[in-house]
Amino acid sequence: MTQIRLVRFGVLLLCIFSFFAYALPKTAYAATDTVKAVSTSAGGSTCAIMTDGSLKCWGDNLSGQLGYDDTVNRGGNAGDMPALAAVNLGTGRTVKMVSTGGEVTCAVLDNGTLKCWGRNTFGQLGYNDTTDRGGNAGDMAALGTVFLGAGRTAKAVSIGQSHACAILDNGKLKCWGNNSNGQLGYDDTTDRGGNPGDMAALGYVALGAGRTAVSVSTGLSATCVLLDNSKIKCWGYNAHGQLGTDDSIDRGGNAGDMAALNTINLGAGRTARAVETDGLSTCAILDTKQLKCWGANDGGELGYDDLVDRGGNRGDMAALAPVNLGAGRTAVALSISDHTCVVLDNKSLKCWGANDAGGLGQDDTVGRGDNSGEMAALNVVNLGAGRTAKTVDAGIDSTCAILDNDRLKCWGYNGLGQLGQNDTVDRGDKAGDMAALQPIIFTSGGGDGGTTKRRCVLEVPENTSMCDLRYSDLSSVDYSSVGWDFSAVDFRYSDMSMSTFRNINFSNSNLAHVNFAYSVLDGVDFSNTNLDRAYLRNTSMRGVISGGIVGSDLDLPADWRLVQGFLIGPFANLTNKAINNSNLAGAQLMYAQLAYANLASSQLQGADLSGSDARGADMSYTNLSGATLRWSTVMWSNFSFADLTGANLSGAFLAGANFHGANLSGADLTGADLTGVNWQDTICPDGTNSNTHNQTCVY
Repeated sequence: MTQIRLVRFGVLLLCIFSFFAYALPKTAYAATDTVKAVSTSAGGSTCAIMTDGSLKCWGDNLSGQLGYDDTVNRGGNAGDMPALAAVNLGTGRTVKMVSTGGEVTCAVLDNGTLKCWGRNTFGQLGYNDTTDRGGNAGDMAALGTVFLGAGRTAKAVSIGQSHACAILDNGKLKCWGNNSNGQLGYDDTTDRGGNPGDMAALGYVALGAGRTAVSVSTGLSATCVLLDNSKIKCWGYNAHGQLGTDDSIDRGGNAGDMAALNTINLGAGRTARAVETDGLSTCAILDTKQLKCWGANDGGELGYDDLVDRGGNRGDMAALAPVNLGAGRTAVALSISDHTCVVLDNKSLKCWGANDAGGLGQDDTVGRGDNSGEMAALNVVNLGAGRTAKTVDAGIDSTCAILDNDRLKCWGYNGLGQLGQNDTVDRGDKAGDMAALQPIIFTSGGGDGGTTKRRCVLEVPENTSMCDLRYSDLSSVDYSSVGWDFSAVDFRYSDMSMSTFRNINFSNSNLAHVNFAYSVLDGVDFSNTNLDRAYLRNTSMRGVISGGIVGSDLDLPADWRLVQGFLIGPFANLTNKAINNSNLAGAQLMYAQLAYANLASSQLQGADLSGSDARGADMSYTNLSGATLRWSTVMWSNFSFADLTGANLSGAFLAGANFHGANLSGADLTGADLTGVNWQDTICPDGTNSNTHNQTCVY
């Protein structure tokens, strides 16, 4: 029977291999060469979270900040990067977020715990002592978690030169380490984290009554926070006006400083989407997606075509103009160091400021942003033919960017191997450098890059379970025409980007961490499939059956439909996404990021949105009957004419929400914040019309 089967497929295989020999990409890359996040430090070290959630670090390792139980630099010698192991963070642990700075690295793990290693002179590692970690044999295996309070976990972390701050699961902020300029925000200059009991006694930073933190950025001796009301507060060192307070007075180091701290004036009616500081200069992306920068400007890093500091004199912030990013261009992501880099709305990248080693990516060492007309004439960084940027991180004299294909490119100063090119040659400072720059190559279990594994799929299409398909390269292929059955197969960490899988059976398969970017998955059966952290950016998913994704970065088409089951799991990030008219009935969206998402006319009946951030989301005409929004943040959301019959809104933050014409019959509003809610023509929880109660359901 085996011989008959082989003969039967012989002719087919000849045709298939003839086609694939020409059709398959000649530069296919292993899934283990792709990254999800990158962080560079002023000291010359770089860390990247790989697509499988592991962490790899290279560059300067003077204090063990790379986490390899030694003080040996990596990335500057032949073979360093292919040999680079994952940092040991504990059996089965993966990384959600990493921050590097001042010879320190901190990582938020998948279970919300925090680990830090490297230099610990001021207790910045948060272990109640001043002992360095990560530089001696056994350090990482023995590394404990930072104590953030009983039952508390971390959502985000940021490392400055010698202090650290973490946003906790309750949105509160804690900071520790060096406090010489009040950068910890405790109204004194006492260091914390270096003495027994420090972390247990560590209180929350006072951000203002009822305020929580959305993001935090730390620098030399300063800290900035984006608050839940989209405003910014900064404290610590302020010699250059980097706190945006129209003076040069430090804040956070004297009694009453934090209680009196005002939010930064970004312009009349303006709020912020993001803030970044290096401790000397600060930039913010506004709600309009314009960019404003203030503080030190000795290299033109503020982007105003001069060398004038801003933010330290009366009226500076009110007069601050947006940075010229090019005609019609706006900012999506930013990073600031001695130079500033911004990912634009068209996914191109621009950098300006100091350029001593080519960190601006302009194939020279000429600074930009410090002379008249330079910003208007600024070219985008050459990332390679057809390549664009997803995110950027700037270190001193160097820059790293994650590209649209999830590859990582770094350029600028490379004296410590921080560019990951297996040498110490600077890049970006000479003609032709950027065009010739190759992405960093990692290998961590990718085997032969998937060549053998792809062949295995082709040779035994009736029984793919015979193959080990983890880390396979299955990209850029149309799998619809042969009738593949991919059920009950382990595809973890595989690259399936830019492929077509119409009406393919993936039921009972393991597709965790698979890269499906730019693929077609119409009519696919994901019944009982593990899609944990699968990457679905720009993927077509119409008529998909069942499945579950946890924490994925989704960019779904507006007319996407789900036939049955749920496709979006807890912690999903749908910020600013347009998924109107979608069927998300019963979806698990606990703690999801839904801020400003367009969910208009969608089906969300019975969905669990507990703890989600849905600020400003459009849910007009949406069916939310029986949905759970306990403890959710839905301020300024539009629920006009939505069906919220029997919905659980207890403890939700609903300030400023619009319930015009909505049906809240039987809804639970116990303990909800209803400040400024629009109740016009609303059916109240007791079934009465709000118009009979002076347009309110609170009576």
